[in-house]
Amino acid sequence: MKSKHLLAITLPVILAACGGSGGSSSTATATQTGVFKDSVVAGVAYKTATQSGYTNEKGEFRYLPGESVTFSIGGIQLPEAKAAALVTPLMLAGDDAQASAIAINIAQLLQTLDDDGNPENGISISRALLEQLKAVNLNVKSPDFDTAASTALPKPLVTEDKAAAHMNAALATAGIAGSWRMTQGDTDPLVLLTFLPDGTYVMAQDGDKDSSGQSGIERGSYNWNASTGEFKARPQLDTNGEWGLSHPQGTFNFTLKDGVLQVKDNQASHQFERLTPFAEKPLFGSWTVKAGNNDVLLTFYNTGKTTGVTKYLMVETGSNGCDLVSKEKPSACNGFEIGKYTWDSNTLNYQVLKDQTGWWGLSHASEATVDKGDYGNHVSSVGIDQTLPLTVSGDSLTLTAADNTTQPMVFKRVK
Repeated sequence: MKSKHLLAITLPVILAACGGSGGSSSTATATQTGVFKDSVVAGVAYKTATQSGYTNEKGEFRYLPGESVTFSIGGIQLPEAKAAALVTPLMLAGDDAQASAIAINIAQLLQTLDDDGNPENGISISRALLEQLKAVNLNVKSPDFDTAASTALPKPLVTEDKAAAHMNAALATAGIAGSWRMTQGDTDPLVLLTFLPDGTYVMAQDGDKDSSGQSGIERGSYNWNASTGEFKARPQLDTNGEWGLSHPQGTFNFTLKDGVLQVKDNQASHQFERLTPFAEKPLFGSWTVKAGNNDVLLTFYNTGKTTGVTKYLMVETGSNGCDLVSKEKPSACNGFEIGKYTWDSNTLNYQVLKDQTGWWGLSHASEATVDKGDYGNHVSSVGIDQTLPLTVSGDSLTLTAADNTTQPMVFKRVK
């Protein structure tokens, strides 16, 4: 993976309108929503510097950016971690030398206390059980956890192997599902990496061509072992040469800590931060739609972490290569399109800055560009001011192109 080039389409965890039940909220408009997950964990107490309550049926809790969160089950307090859109047993285990064992201990505890004993349908812990456990004080970091838990808990302890297998399966996609930006300050080109819940990843990379690769995309499948961090990518479409996850060949190591994704190969290490939408930027994150035989991923982001120019990145794939008018003017290609935009009163105002896809994408979708050339002979729309109707309702985004023969496209938020 080239450190200066890694750019992928995005996908966020949605910030819910409300979080855990029964919690305090000193600045409700500023709070964010996280999810505690082995399976989603409902009913445990949580506490941050400003928020407290119980995780709801979706495993959600509230926090303010920069806070840490502590979960507790009766008298059993779990290790503190940085509050984030997703918190897992692995994140609670932190950098401890025995982090994997600690994470499995936490998974054993949660799965053992699940009301119906079936974590496949979620983990829910009743208030009555919390009350029963008030006098119980277990240390999940103790090497003797299994022995102590077997005596202290009112239910038979789930085995280490069973707990680890369930946690790995549950987090294999959910743990890293979403869009991630490589941390490089408030700079462009953007470096993004997106993992879809179905086990697919999408990457779009932009940068100056070198001997190993060039701007382009990757799309393929992946496997991630949440306990060990072992990650394997299987690219099925690769237009960026040796950039991205296709090289070096072999196994990467992906770890999550405090909401940051650490990606290591045998050459370098990179940090990624998750892209998440917030109240003032409901478009932020990634949206996906099937357009005929094509797969389309549309991402909105800032050039900086929270400030800067608002831009979009669209990846579209469908052909086996390119339908070429000439080598300089492809008409329809697998690739990405980058532009800048504003969104106001359900109108998307945008300008294409770079276009690899030719006729595909937003580049020739508006009244200003729909008649610029025809299929197989498109005229570049880079730098032209364009507008399109765009509305958002919950997890749906509707985009209406100027071509009257095309029905409005309804994108679904990636989460």
